[in-house]
Amino acid sequence: MKMILGWLIWVCVGFGAISAVTAYFTPTDLDPELYRSDSPGKSGENGYMLTSSPAGPMMPQGGATEPQWPEGTELTPGVLTAMAAIQDDGDPLVKRVHVPEFSWNRWSHKWWFIGSVVALTLCGLGQRALSNGGVVKKGAADPVDSLDHAVAELIALRDELPVIRSDRDRLHAIVERVGELQQTHLANFAEAREVLVARHGMGHFAEIMDAFAGAERKINRAWSAAADGVLGESIDNLELGVPMLEEARRRLG
Repeated sequence: MKMILGWLIWVCVGFGAISAVTAYFTPTDLDPELYRSDSPGKSGENGYMLTSSPAGPMMPQGGATEPQWPEGTELTPGVLTAMAAIQDDGDPLVKRVHVPEFSWNRWSHKWWFIGSVVALTLCGLGQRALSNGGVVKKGAADPVDSLDHAVAELIALRDELPVIRSDRDRLHAIVERVGELQQTHLANFAEAREVLVARHGMGHFAEIMDAFAGAERKINRAWSAAADGVLGESIDNLELGVPMLEEARRRLG
């Protein structure tokens, strides 16, 4: 469903963009009174709006070819009638003309635009609802709690290692406790993507996960090194992972 809503959002954006363009490219078959204007520089001597770009077919003009109606043509009733004249192919000579002012009454696709905005809003609300609006599902761990527990347990392990007497026991403690951490709090946090995106937005989510991913790599290396019996490398990666995980928690807010 989220994929369908995402596709519909892009469709709405496309329709909205196309509709917005027609706000200034208006039909030539409208009531000429809709082209009345008293704006300086935008209206002609008869009180009608001037075109913002050339219109019509290319015509011979003094040895050269130019559009039949150059930019700045006043849209008088006579000009509009000539532009809207139906040709042999059944289409008007000029279907739309570029004008310098917006008018709700001249906007032919305004309802398309409004419909796109409404549909876009509904799709956005639908996506947010599917993402639970940042609300954790019943029975799932809150990502904030998961990261808090992960940081606390990692710091506790780091601080306890120096008082453990044998290297063998240190390696065993790292393998056992980091392994449990990987399968519980770290896994729960990594799986809370939708909740985090809904709460923080995609941009801030990326910043959080950048710090978390770096910490997770160090923690995984600490476990692997301990499993291989390399205590020094394991402790080094554990030491590096703690501040990186704390940074992820800081970014989480």
